[in-house]
Amino acid sequence: MYQDKYALWLFLTHFLSKNLAELYIDYPFGETAQQRSMDLRLILKESEDRVEKVYGIKTGESFKLDMTTEHSSQIKEAFKELRLYEAVPHLAILDMLLIISPPLKSKIADCWNQLEKLDGKANYGGEAKNAADWLFDYLEIAEFANGRGMFTFLKKIKIRDSYPDIPDGEGEDESPLDAIIIRKIQKFAETLGVNSTDTELPPELLFHQMLYLCQKHAGTGIDIAPILKMNILNFFAHRNMINRSGTADFGESLREIERRCKTWEEADLLVVVTPLPQISPAVASEGGNINE
Repeated sequence: MYQDKYALWLFLTHFLSKNLAELYIDYPFGETAQQRSMDLRLILKESEDRVEKVYGIKTGESFKLDMTTEHSSQIKEAFKELRLYEAVPHLAILDMLLIISPPLKSKIADCWNQLEKLDGKANYGGEAKNAADWLFDYLEIAEFANGRGMFTFLKKIKIRDSYPDIPDGEGEDESPLDAIIIRKIQKFAETLGVNSTDTELPPELLFHQMLYLCQKHAGTGIDIAPILKMNILNFFAHRNMINRSGTADFGESLREIERRCKTWEEADLLVVVTPLPQISPAVASEGGNINE
């Protein structure tokens, strides 16, 4: 569930930034007999280049401690998965990210701290050498002979905090992750002028429809970005039908919403997403400020 919500947040973040090309959940790769999957694969349009981002999503829900070493087998597996994916051919610049939900961060503090020491380091020496050597011993990836051999691979991985998926207090139905997804839906509804019927068709309903589509298409190798976009437009078309100035014909309403969306997509200015009130703890994320 967390992976699907994070995928939905990624989709909305980059869709609103107008740089989204493709999105895959549990993306299968490798030969059929030994097929593996990446939790998330994202293709972005960056100027003339295409950037590919792959994500390992770790939440702690299935976190297991090796009782003999107290090392996280889940985190080790995440690094190995990224290494396997790095080895396959790519048609774009590749970024690799390891996303950690708040409950898990404290359990992998040592690994987190060592990986952060490699950020921005160009040479295998000093603090970077110590960190790479520690991670070499910790991760036990057999194809690397030593920390020096592992250094280049480790430098390519970014490790990031994520949003909590547990409500902040009693009586609250939404987690911070839910809230920011719903807020992004609301902002796009305002942009297309279909926010006056929030009560009749609330954004929470669209949120759950999109979440279902993420779960349905996970592991299929299907680009889910156009599917999620069409879901949004269909939902907004239904909203437009119950608007006083709208039409009772769904096809006509959908064409109107598609026209508004196309006008927005072709505009020079990007949508500016109003920050939410501060979420605690505030942490950096690959998509920008956590409160976007």
